[in-house]
Amino acid sequence: MHTRPRWQGNSDVYQYPIQDCRSGACRPGYPWWNGYIPSNRINSYDAAGNPNGVMGVPAGYKPAAQPLIPAGQTALPANAPSNTNVQQFWDTNTVWVPLKDGTIQRTTYNDNLHPWRQQYMPGVRQWGVDASLFKSVAINETVRLRINADFFNVLNVPGNPNSIGSDGILSTRASGQNSRELQLTLRLSW
Repeated sequence: MHTRPRWQGNSDVYQYPIQDCRSGACRPGYPWWNGYIPSNRINSYDAAGNPNGVMGVPAGYKPAAQPLIPAGQTALPANAPSNTNVQQFWDTNTVWVPLKDGTIQRTTYNDNLHPWRQQYMPGVRQWGVDASLFKSVAINETVRLRINADFFNVLNVPGNPNSIGSDGILSTRASGQNSRELQLTLRLSW
């Protein structure tokens, strides 16, 4: 019996494009790190030949961590009753624990610790350019008028979204930043 998620390898940051078709529509993205994608959803097609998984994942892809019973496992876990259908427990951390009285209790393993605790990885790259122009005009000796033009996201760069799921996929279907904005202000000082 495993007492914690099995580590398959180190976390790696990938830089190749993929298509996430699990929702029925293919969405562009990048695997930001080698998160867990069920093996039956890697480069998979439905019965009609339409993609229904994560397309473009390279051969030999290994997740950095996976559940105790990953999708596709056919062997029963330790202490599981022989009449257990292992498919219903795919992608779970279900375990069977023998008790003192000889009975077996099914439960879900959880050590309440995130597997990536104290693992530092580069975050999603974000950058932007803001600019400001101003002109101060003297109306008389004591009164001045200042005209400001502030530009936010001057280059109108969409940026990447900040959230990445446990599968490690950075979806690029939404922008990570607001569109270009302009703010005009007047300040009168005396």
